[in-house]
Amino acid sequence: MPLKNKNIFSELQNIPSSILSDVLGRFQVVDHEIKPVFDLKKPIIGTAFTVNAMVGCNWGAHIALYKAKPGDILVIDGKGYKNRSIWGGLQSYVAQKNGLLATIVDGAIRDKKEHCLLGYCVCTRAVTPAGPHKGWKDELQVPITCGGVVVHSGDVMVIDNDGIVVIPKDKVAEIVKKAQLQIKTEKQWKKRIDNGEKFYQILKLDKKFDKED
Repeated sequence: MPLKNKNIFSELQNIPSSILSDVLGRFQVVDHEIKPVFDLKKPIIGTAFTVNAMVGCNWGAHIALYKAKPGDILVIDGKGYKNRSIWGGLQSYVAQKNGLLATIVDGAIRDKKEHCLLGYCVCTRAVTPAGPHKGWKDELQVPITCGGVVVHSGDVMVIDNDGIVVIPKDKVAEIVKKAQLQIKTEKQWKKRIDNGEKFYQILKLDKKFDKED
């Protein structure tokens, strides 16, 4: 299984999310509103552990902290609700102690300063001091939607300062190869630009709307 191949994750460290988006057909990119609460020094890459949460409820997030494995990224479908946080500083403290790499919340969090001081990556739509309720039994490790993208447990999440990309778990090796080829192609484009070619000509944009016979 490619997800067990640590070399794949090492290779992904050198591939920007923008390139991954390109080779994924410009799909699989989480809504731009969901982003890290602080700038990252390097990309964070891990396997998704999904939580399907009731609006404003963080019961599932608490349970997931002890069900997920080191190297996982919690991905929480909070239905985009921004007025009640479902993740806070103590949860990040536990997540970091348990070896989780990051938490992505399609909803709201609180305690932004605590996450920053811990250096634990939390991605969110919004920050609010309003706390959650715990009155609903959320679902764990089921298909969810996060920022308009379907996420399954085991999919690979790539987080950098441009945003978040989801790579389906059965396509990781294929996407890495395509991305590496795209990086080589762009290096060749730079050489051609340095040699005097116009970028739009390299992309054949000057031919795009030529009238065909």
